[in-house]
Amino acid sequence: TDLRGEPVLYDRLLRARNRQWLPALDAAASRQSPPFVIVGAAHLVGPDGLIALLQQRGEIVGGGIGERRGCGHPHACRHQHRP
Repeated sequence: TDLRGEPVLYDRLLRARNRQWLPALDAAASRQSPPFVIVGAAHLVGPDGLIALLQQRGEIVGGGIGERRGCGHPHACRHQHRP
């Protein structure tokens, strides 16, 4: 079912939770080793998804395992990498 037809449920389960996760993702990305983040697929897609929220902030976000973008890691990355 499409949760956008249930605005309160959509906000609680997806929109609000995705925005609440951004500080935790920032903290994970600032560590030396790349973070490994697992979320349900519904949290990734659409204008309120984590990928869109990170891209709105100018982050480079890989689309899947093995995809190479930006620093070469498949995640939003702002930290320094060791050669």
